[in-house]
Amino acid sequence: MSKSIRDLPPSYVVKSKYQIFEEKVDELEERLKGKIETASGFADNLTNARKMEQIFKFYDTNQTGKLDFKQFFSAMIKFNFVGLNREVEALFSRYDDQATGYFDYKIIAFQLYGLGDKPVFDYDQRQTLYKLKSNIIQGGGASGIYDIIQLIRSLNDGNNHVDRFELERALVESGIETPIDKLQRLFDAFDPKPGTGFVNITYLTTELKRGMILERKNLTRDAFKKYDYENTGLISPDEIINNFDPYYLKKVQGGNMSSAEVADRMLSLGNHPDMITYSGFVDFFKCVSLSIEDNTFYENLMKNSFTGGISTSSISSRRVLVFHSDGSREIVEILDEDFDKLDNNSIIERIAEKGVTDIAEVRL
Repeated sequence: MSKSIRDLPPSYVVKSKYQIFEEKVDELEERLKGKIETASGFADNLTNARKMEQIFKFYDTNQTGKLDFKQFFSAMIKFNFVGLNREVEALFSRYDDQATGYFDYKIIAFQLYGLGDKPVFDYDQRQTLYKLKSNIIQGGGASGIYDIIQLIRSLNDGNNHVDRFELERALVESGIETPIDKLQRLFDAFDPKPGTGFVNITYLTTELKRGMILERKNLTRDAFKKYDYENTGLISPDEIINNFDPYYLKKVQGGNMSSAEVADRMLSLGNHPDMITYSGFVDFFKCVSLSIEDNTFYENLMKNSFTGGISTSSISSRRVLVFHSDGSREIVEILDEDFDKLDNNSIIERIAEKGVTDIAEVRL
């Protein structure tokens, strides 16, 4: 029998800031799907997926099969998603999971309509996923997500699967407060084939790491590029050992983690035996990012932890929608560390300094 709200642990009932924002992004995604379904005449999922692919393809000016953020933003503006910059950025970040700067829109379109290899969640399953992540972070801080991912991987049956009841027991023994019936319903979404009783490890761990906002991903990518001298997507662990100061990281995670331990964790999250991969580097900071609410703190962590610092332009850039008197509109990017302190007139002045004229209105 399903438990009532009175029976649930307090940490399960209260929503975190992370969950509240993710729900806004979910709502935007559902509204996007709704517009696609209207455009297709409320057809079947395959038709809807192809319709989304077709619409996104219009903004793929180079015909690469991928959209960068500016192209995606233009498409969302065309759908009249105005004044939702943060949510649009977060939705793009969700689709560009590995911070490459673009996403394959055909894959995303088919996944959104349950035709790809990505788990599809109903409302209750998604709520349980958010609560599970919040409880893991509450219990273990920045190390929590990483530790649980390693725990899940240790239960691998050799086929990238884990028995769902063994996983349930491991999570309970780790002190994760999530109602068992809700946990099992969530596991249904990660079952490689419905009814097998297993959970796909890659699907689950990918979702646990998800949630880094776009500015942080851009900044993290800049940090990796600083040491990827030959653009191979690989850096030596020695680069982290010699150039990463874990001072800020200790403030988040506690304890006395050394730069060598940071390098080891990055290695463990990648797929190369001796070198830190780009995905391993990004995944490490995804785990860290989930426990940091303050964007400025994350920026300082990245800016001050690496020898010589890194560029912070990614986190200071803001995109503004500019309306002109003839009804046309365009996206203008402003680089300013104090953007949030600017009033409307100051923003217009910054846009004008970039050579933009006939500014009738601006929207953030």
